[in-house]
Amino acid sequence: MIAPFFISFALAIVISKLIIHLLGGRLLDIPNHRSSHTTPTPRGGGIAIVAGTSGAVFFTYLSGQTPGEILLFLVPGVIMAIIGVLDDFIDLNIRIRLSCQLITATLITGTILSYTNHSPLITLLLGISSIIGIVWLTNLYNFMDGINGLAGLQTIFICASINLLFYLQDTHTEVMLVMALLGFASLGFLYWNFPTAKLFMGDAGSLFIGITLATLMVWTGRENLATSCSWLILMAAFVADATYTLLVRAISGQKFYLPHRSHFYQKLAAQRKSHTQATLFIMSFNVCWLLPLAIAVQLGSLNEFLGLCLAYIPAIYCAYSIKAGKTEQ
Repeated sequence: MIAPFFISFALAIVISKLIIHLLGGRLLDIPNHRSSHTTPTPRGGGIAIVAGTSGAVFFTYLSGQTPGEILLFLVPGVIMAIIGVLDDFIDLNIRIRLSCQLITATLITGTILSYTNHSPLITLLLGISSIIGIVWLTNLYNFMDGINGLAGLQTIFICASINLLFYLQDTHTEVMLVMALLGFASLGFLYWNFPTAKLFMGDAGSLFIGITLATLMVWTGRENLATSCSWLILMAAFVADATYTLLVRAISGQKFYLPHRSHFYQKLAAQRKSHTQATLFIMSFNVCWLLPLAIAVQLGSLNEFLGLCLAYIPAIYCAYSIKAGKTEQ
């Protein structure tokens, strides 16, 4: 059973290297006044994460270790990765991107909710919430991919933590392998991205990871409030930063849909003059605060609403205290 993890990691680390050498000149991220980096750096490393995860999952299917249904968990991510690659090369119109995301989110939601037995009204409310949530999680992962190591380490943290929760309760074994393989692929990419970035993830990777995690969240939490809340608690650092920053920019009349560097994590990196310190600060918050809260909620030791409050209040306060979303002087 070690082979799939080795395949996922090896494919990601090798393909990342190939991208640097073969596509680096065409997919080059040039620093500007909205960037958090100062050196031109190849992007598109997310292609390696897509290839590592998908290749390893397909290997488990061919070797009879997993059923074919497992492949369906990756379909939305692959679709978004293709959109991301096109955007990296030809800069797709935002309306095209958003339309593709809405259609994909609607199909995901319809498929997953067909497995539930809720009343029509509850199904409708869950469906609307799911579509909005999937689109938002897909985009916020893209927003939060702005400093070295942050998006990759966040993926590894989420995958490892969710698998720990499911292992403790011996549930949702059907997604644990996918999560683990996604984590190992992210680790392979991370070799080239942290602490010094020789390669950036790009839209292909961030969109793939965002919608894959959103799909798995809706699937595993479709009939379990505690599981849904556990996911949201583990994602609090990303969700709070992206949501708070976007709202501040929108309310203050800024063009919130344009690139900027006013997220909490970007301002923290600038304040400390270190991507590494900012990334490790957020990971410490994840491991030391959010993970224990998620475990307590998942095991029924802590009320779901209280767990969400304890997770999001400090995250939002951090964004507020550093004036996330405010224009730089």
